[in-house]
Amino acid sequence: MELPTDSSSTVRTASTVTLLAAIWLFLSPWIYSLYRLPNAWNSWIVGLAIAALAAIRIGSPGRVPVVKLAKLPSWCMDAGVAMDLRIYG
Repeated sequence: MELPTDSSSTVRTASTVTLLAAIWLFLSPWIYSLYRLPNAWNSWIVGLAIAALAAIRIGSPGRVPVVKLAKLPSWCMDAGVAMDLRIYG
C-alpha cells in the first residue's frame, strides 16, 4: 500500500497554518510588550522568513521542487526558535 502524496489543497492548508503562525511569531513581541528584549529581533526575522516561505508554498503548491525547498529552511528556522526559547528563557 502506497502512501498518498501531498495534494494541492493539503499543501495550501498546511502553508496557511504556517503563515498564520509566522504572523503570530512576528507580532508576539509587541503583543506581550517584549519588543525591548535583546532576543525580540529573532522573532521578527524568523517570522518574516517563515512567512515568505509559506507564501511561496501557497503560491505554487503543485511544484514539488519549490515545495520541498521551502520546507527545509522552515524546519531549520523552527528549530532555531525553539533553541532561542531555551537560550533566552
